[in-house]
Amino acid sequence: MDSDLRRMRKAFDTYAKLMQIIANPVIQWDISTQKWIYQTNLKLTLLWYYNSIVMVGLWGLSAFAVLLNILLNKEADPVPLHVVLLQLLTVALATMTATTSLALAAYGRSFVNGWEALFCLKKELGQTKGDNPTSQGIRFYNLWQIMTLVLYQFYVNFFILVPCNLFLNLDAIGYIIHISHLPPLLYWPSQIVRSYIITASAFECLRQYPLIFFLCLSFMTTLGAILEELAVCVKKRKEVKSSLIVYATLRLIYGELKFFAEFCVVAAMTIGLFLAPFMAYISIKMRSHFPVHEFFPGIFFVTVIFIHVSFNIALYVQERSENLLRTWTNCIVNGQLEGKIFRKSIKSLRILQIRGGVGNFTLIKLERSIRIKYYEELTTHTVNLLLGV
Repeated sequence: MDSDLRRMRKAFDTYAKLMQIIANPVIQWDISTQKWIYQTNLKLTLLWYYNSIVMVGLWGLSAFAVLLNILLNKEADPVPLHVVLLQLLTVALATMTATTSLALAAYGRSFVNGWEALFCLKKELGQTKGDNPTSQGIRFYNLWQIMTLVLYQFYVNFFILVPCNLFLNLDAIGYIIHISHLPPLLYWPSQIVRSYIITASAFECLRQYPLIFFLCLSFMTTLGAILEELAVCVKKRKEVKSSLIVYATLRLIYGELKFFAEFCVVAAMTIGLFLAPFMAYISIKMRSHFPVHEFFPGIFFVTVIFIHVSFNIALYVQERSENLLRTWTNCIVNGQLEGKIFRKSIKSLRILQIRGGVGNFTLIKLERSIRIKYYEELTTHTVNLLLGV
């Protein structure tokens, strides 16, 4: 697991060098201390709030307005598919960025505190128990290398999206300016404002995605690794009582982490369900004119990676948690844990389950049946659209 932690921190360092520039995000990776920090100074993060919420919101609303105009204005000339494609990408990117920015502002402080407590607990377990050769843990040797490649791909996409929007006049704001027929005194100032909105919004959108993936995947993989170590100790019938204390501590830490992670899971699944069928449809329609997958592979690749890996890790965490509670219950039956205190402690413990929700409201539970239903809905909508090609 130490090698996985080194790879993970190396990916975080790469993110900090490439993406933490210009505007200071509210959550940053500090290379010197190797920690995530939550910026409380509003002066440092004011530009980030303005770009991530206001500018990105305007960018997304303008793209949504153009899509509505295309759908409702049937008498107008047919709009090229590459324009529709760019508007769909813009709406999806802007929606995800604006919503997760609000989530970072609301839950970021508790998430960073919980993340640091989780890794401190992992270090303490490693020092007290040592490296256990029989513990396999969650070992994603290639996960953080893949995420680093995705990070570079998003960075390259910035130099594709911005010129496409600015110089090819494919963006919604340019389209609105074009159909407004503004006088020269208003035309050039509007173009300057348009350039800032596009550049700032594209940069914030493309650096927000890796941040969300890094935060959620690092917390879930570490949580699963700790549960694996506890399972090995309980299985060998040693340190059973101390493992109960560690699990109770883990439950408290999870309470700090879950709100932000669960919100991001719901947002990614909803936007992925909306975006993937339309992107597949437009990609096939445009296959002879514009190779979409060659220019924007990260949009498809990252959606699949996040949803698939999130499901697998969430199910792994849930299964390990259930096995631990079952083993402790067997220890009571076998007489290894005696006394009313341990019985009450085990009965009070709950399964560590990754749920999808907003605040205290649970919308979905990441279970095997939900994963099948999700991919079933995704496939159904995609096939229905592709039948019209």
